[in-house]
Amino acid sequence: MTETSGMQTRSVPEFSMGARLHSSANQCLGDSTMDIIEQLTRHAQTVNVRLSRAQASERETERLLVEPFIEDVLGFSRDEFTAQPEIQFASSTVKCDFALNLNEEQVVLIECKRAGVPLSRPDQLGTYLERKPAPKIGIYTDGAKYHIYGTHIEDNIKHMDSKPLLSFDFQQQEALSTLAEGVRFLTKDSFSPGSLREWASQRERTQTIQEAFRKEFADPSAEVIRLLADRAGIRNLDDGDIERLKVAVRQTVNQAPSGYAADLPISSQTDSALSAVIDVATTGVQDNVDSPYSSKPGLGREIRWRYKGQEYTAVLHQDGSVRLPDGRTMKTPSGACKAVVGQNLAINGWRVWHYYDAQQGKWVPISELRPAQP
Repeated sequence: MTETSGMQTRSVPEFSMGARLHSSANQCLGDSTMDIIEQLTRHAQTVNVRLSRAQASERETERLLVEPFIEDVLGFSRDEFTAQPEIQFASSTVKCDFALNLNEEQVVLIECKRAGVPLSRPDQLGTYLERKPAPKIGIYTDGAKYHIYGTHIEDNIKHMDSKPLLSFDFQQQEALSTLAEGVRFLTKDSFSPGSLREWASQRERTQTIQEAFRKEFADPSAEVIRLLADRAGIRNLDDGDIERLKVAVRQTVNQAPSGYAADLPISSQTDSALSAVIDVATTGVQDNVDSPYSSKPGLGREIRWRYKGQEYTAVLHQDGSVRLPDGRTMKTPSGACKAVVGQNLAINGWRVWHYYDAQQGKWVPISELRPAQP
């Protein structure tokens, strides 16, 4: 689209950024992350097939679901993970369900529950992690749901984090691809607790901002509407314009599928709202049969008129009225001519006021916006 301001005209890019970002995001995903997505998808199918059998006992959960996850998704071979590793306490020895080993050091402890049993507080896993100096990651699972915990040092004592860095459920397959980058940092080839923590922190910040965007777009303020309109090259909105644009943005959000906006990148959510603003600015919320150009662009369109060596600018509305820079609104373009020069001119405003037509690449009389007379 094209933005006009006085005699200057500048091009404003078409706003299909959401689609572009989605495409570029896929291109930017590394081969390793794409491999993880495939592994997660395949393992989700395994869980779906084996889940009922795995509910027979905790050992069956481990054998049918958890061990395949360790091998097929995380990439640790049989000789790189230990079942029932011992953990020494002052007066006793206990056993964790699994330990994953990397470079001859335990790096992950896994505590399992029988499939179908609710995952309660992971206190036992926390105790294991705090007793073992090396592992920095703990996994709490029932074979379908996974909670990944990190550790931190406080007062020179190792503690498990109070909330997981990452959680996922193989019975909710559609969400797995968005978590693949985080899972990648648990795999043998890319194992990095620090990178996982950084990823989790960035994801939490992004989700917080997305939620703020969702709430704002569900009931946009006048300030947000003006910002979106400014990006679209639309200026000088009056209160009526803002209210119509609010309706359009709300409709865009409300018509999206459930959960759709929450899963979009922030820029895509912005583009959706921005597209709604542009749609209204170029077509109106609904056609006005009384409008001098009922099916033509008009809301917030900047126009200009050159008269006796001076250029005047104004804003043409869908109903044919013209708002002047001083805030006054004239019912007709001809009335706007008289108002700006302060004289009672005999002039046809529809012919002397011009707008910039991007398709023609030139300024043309606003009369071209009026429907053809029969």
